[in-house]
Amino acid sequence: MKIRLLKVSKNTIINYGAVSHQTALAMVKGLKKITDSEILLSVTGVAGPSGGTARTPVGCVFFGIGSKINKKYIFKTTKKIFHEKTRHAIQKKSTEYAVYLILKELKKI
Repeated sequence: MKIRLLKVSKNTIINYGAVSHQTALAMVKGLKKITDSEILLSVTGVAGPSGGTARTPVGCVFFGIGSKINKKYIFKTTKKIFHEKTRHAIQKKSTEYAVYLILKELKKI
């Protein structure tokens, strides 16, 4: 989905990994190209129970956020490490944090 739908460059994924600030940023910028939304959000992470590495352990999630403020999009990323023990719990915490980020951006527009 990252490459096909959001047009994330294969080089971005090869050079930085599928779970990285760079990939989250490329995802949210790709989302801007296919939607007219004023607030955009991308999420990429390792929910487990396996798949983690020293650089991106299980629970590592990157969020890309884009907001249209004064007719211009501003993009940024943030990283969270969730210490929950199950895949479902990490996904739930990631979703809660995503909603928090959206609400925070809504206050700016």
